[in-house]
Amino acid sequence: MIESIPNISEGRNRSVIRQTIRAIECINSATLLDCSSDSTHHRTVLTIAGTELGIQNAILSIADNAIRNIDLRQHDGIHPRIGAIDVIPLVPLARASLDQCIALSHSLGRLLAETHEIPVFLYEESSQFPHRHRLEQIRKGGFEQLKTKLLLDNWRPDYGPQQPHPSAGACVIGARRPLIAFNVNLESHNLNIAKEIARRIRASNGGIPFVKALGLLVSTTKHDGVQVSINLTNYQQTSLAEVLTAVFKEATNFSVTISGTEFIGLIPADAVVGAAKNIPIQKFIAPNQILENRLKQQP
Repeated sequence: MIESIPNISEGRNRSVIRQTIRAIECINSATLLDCSSDSTHHRTVLTIAGTELGIQNAILSIADNAIRNIDLRQHDGIHPRIGAIDVIPLVPLARASLDQCIALSHSLGRLLAETHEIPVFLYEESSQFPHRHRLEQIRKGGFEQLKTKLLLDNWRPDYGPQQPHPSAGACVIGARRPLIAFNVNLESHNLNIAKEIARRIRASNGGIPFVKALGLLVSTTKHDGVQVSINLTNYQQTSLAEVLTAVFKEATNFSVTISGTEFIGLIPADAVVGAAKNIPIQKFIAPNQILENRLKQQP
């Protein structure tokens, strides 16, 4: 079994999101486990589990729907993106290996490029180039600078044309280990505070290993203010409790109150251990956000 967490650059148009969900539900050997949309990020994160063929067919259906209905020339979400179907992570689950996910990333990349004439980059364990291993390296410059970037010799796509799709940009696909994505909302509208907390905790600035973070200003029914948006890329080496504790500490240093947390997608059960500032992590995560719980609910 393989897990895939495709991200599409649409978080507002409910019709397009429903079409995407229906496209997955029509696929044999693939099951939609979770769907999370955010209007400010203008992004929907889908979690699918299935066989290699099931995942491949589901991704092709999602891509067809996204490329047909999403126009990045009119996109204004705050989340970094270069494509309508922006990133397609592939994660091995039961009886699957990272090598299988790498092979699937190549076959999917080739199919997407041939079918939609869209450039495809491979990242993480699928990447063949050190400067294209991390997602943020590939996304740097965004959709707006993609045309210029693709003309550089060291940014030729792994598959597809050396020019972006006019409305759908490019796509990033890769095999990786489980990742935990979450937002910590602050009771403040001071974006500089959120950016500074993100800078202090992220690994690239000498902070916590395996942590990526951005400071963002959001305005939704759930939260109106700033947030620290975090990706924890290896929870077995850096615990979720450690990251939450660090964010709480930094917020205290700035005399800012944390109003809540938002976890995106599903979380492995063994990541929900320990405590953050003596508060059990379970306080922040609902049982239906645990990956294993959702898998057990499937027929």
